[in-house]
Amino acid sequence: MEAKSVQKILVISVGGSIDPVISSIQKNRPDRIVFVCSDDLETAQGSYRLIPQILEQAGATDCCYEIVRIKEIDDPVVCYTESLRIIEREKEEFAGANLIVDYTGGTKSMSAGLVAAAMDVPGVFLCVMKGLRADLRQVQAGTQRVRLSRTDATYVQRQERLLATLLRRYDYAAAKELIDQLIQTPDLPSEIESRLQRRVILCQAFDLWDKFDHITAKNLLEPYRKDFYEWILFLENIRCSLALLKGEMKATKLTKKMHGFEAVEDLLLNAERRAHQQRFDDAVARLYRAIELTGQLLLKIRYGLDTGNLEVARLPETLQARYAEREAARGKVQLALVEAYTLLAELDEGCRSVWKRWENALKNLLQLRNYSILAHGFKPISQDDYERIRAKSVEFIGEMLRAANVPWPDNWRERQLPVNF
Repeated sequence: MEAKSVQKILVISVGGSIDPVISSIQKNRPDRIVFVCSDDLETAQGSYRLIPQILEQAGATDCCYEIVRIKEIDDPVVCYTESLRIIEREKEEFAGANLIVDYTGGTKSMSAGLVAAAMDVPGVFLCVMKGLRADLRQVQAGTQRVRLSRTDATYVQRQERLLATLLRRYDYAAAKELIDQLIQTPDLPSEIESRLQRRVILCQAFDLWDKFDHITAKNLLEPYRKDFYEWILFLENIRCSLALLKGEMKATKLTKKMHGFEAVEDLLLNAERRAHQQRFDDAVARLYRAIELTGQLLLKIRYGLDTGNLEVARLPETLQARYAEREAARGKVQLALVEAYTLLAELDEGCRSVWKRWENALKNLLQLRNYSILAHGFKPISQDDYERIRAKSVEFIGEMLRAANVPWPDNWRERQLPVNF
């Protein structure tokens, strides 16, 4: 039978009793049947041997069918894995066909595995043969009837639990991908579809924020300003902070709700998210950049100096000669992290005091980062390394900014990206 003529597929487990299997075939009238059977064991013959008899009594000898044998019929994991393979294959090969999974027959493990697999695939109908019982052992022949139920609601619930786990890990990209798949579930109730549509946009926004695409992230969050006002305000302030660094905005334009170093907060929070995912090398790279950005912003906001292209003429006369020599030799003066703080210490008495106490400690701390494979070495950053670097980095940044009279907030961690929406 050609794939295009298959409109209904029945995947059914087969045990020692053939009556419910025959009834299921007769009542469901599938175009294709996949029999999930037990294989031969040392003590018993497999149920696959019953298939010719089943087909004949069901009047389905001309039906397209396949027999799958399972050796470990009492192992629920094996039964689940094989059942999932069958269901996913049938869904892919016969796209558009109705897929019915009947778990009436077979061992308990076969039935459990088949049901569990069906609930992990959207758009599947679960079927069980029900009827009158003369005893607790089996249904009376001739009283069987089909009971169908969709697995979609259960599938969505299970996937949403997985979604919550991904969000707790700040894995917004994987969460968005999962929701994209969920939205394709057939016949979703409108309230569930609406909730998923909202969540997929929010996941996309926070994923882009996580990748420092602040502009697109803000645009996506804007329709939800009422629910995410504090984060949108933070985003706006981050953009202003970066605009200060690039010379696109003057420090005099800072509002009362800004301190100008929001981009540093953003990097520190990003580092914590990477550490939460056990990506400690990535986290330390962000801590390094946060320390570097702090010095760059201090020089830019307080003195109008750009570490990427230092204007020597803006320096005090006592410093100009030294930096003019570097400018003459290289064409322009660019300052690395330590050089930026050295200059800052020469310009500001409060920063000088902090730098004097921290210079050697910070250099030793940064050496750990330099050994990272993301810097100049090959040694991975351990969790202990990260925790030590994080604590010292946060302490140094806080001290340096307070010495420069920047209203650095103690509660900056409260602006961490949300994981529950």
